Amino acid sequence: MVEQPFSFQERDEQRKMMQEAIAARAKDPNRFQQHFHAKPVPTAVKIEKFKFMQVGTKACSLH
Repeated sequence: MVEQPFSFQERDEQRKMMQEAIAARAKDPNRFQQHFHAKPVPTAVKIEKFKFMQVGTKACSLH
């Protein structure tokens, strides 16, 4: 009985299929598409900005 040479064909085909699957997932246009959710502005910032605006309008009205 003659021993058959070892073939890497099956392993190479599986590796090629895995690489093609990875490449297909990388090309997916919706892969990184996530809805943008901005964090709300802190109320302390809103209040300070409003006070600054009021001071500016009072200064303009006095001149």
